[in-house]
Amino acid sequence: MTSLSRESLLTKIIETFSNDDRFVAGWLTGSLSRNLADEFSDIDINLVVATENSAVLCNRLEQVSGQTSSERLSLFSQFGKIVLIHENNYNAPEGGSFTFTLYAESAISVDWVLISQDKAKRPAGSKLLFDKVGIPVLPSPEPESIEENKKAVAERWAFFWMMTSITVKYLKREDGVLSITGSKIYTASSKILKDGWMENPGNIHATRSANYNRRKKSK
Repeated sequence: MTSLSRESLLTKIIETFSNDDRFVAGWLTGSLSRNLADEFSDIDINLVVATENSAVLCNRLEQVSGQTSSERLSLFSQFGKIVLIHENNYNAPEGGSFTFTLYAESAISVDWVLISQDKAKRPAGSKLLFDKVGIPVLPSPEPESIEENKKAVAERWAFFWMMTSITVKYLKREDGVLSITGSKIYTASSKILKDGWMENPGNIHATRSANYNRRKKSK
């Protein structure tokens, strides 16, 4: 498969799942849904699985894992070679799954959320991609108070500095995972300043696990 731009990859994802009878709706969240994406933005996509297929496609192997189910891997591998995969189902909705993938050819990362149709509700600020069944839309949330906003910003900056300290450690070790981690830090800081988005902390655990396994194999 040749390298795809983010726009081409997203078009292919929409075409694939909108024509798959197992999926009934899909939408974007994150910076792409708000038209605030830059060249470092990833794809945050939510896909609604028809209820009769959800037991298989939304099945959780573990809460946090460096692998996914064979069924989800087959789905996500349609869009290129995956070099990094991580599941953090603490970030998943009830009855759903959350999977991070990084594609080799394009260096694009995708956060995949699969949701069972019987539990699906689309956030008001999301960007609809397709909907075959009329998924209900949640009302817009109440605006944050100034104090809530200050607390959220403080938490996001704390996360940014945590990732920075980890990167320094990798730099001292001359670790090959630095390039991915550094890119994530840049993305996190940019999003904190632009639109208040919070990077998924599970991704750094995935890079650490992948690097640990690489080192074991090289010994």
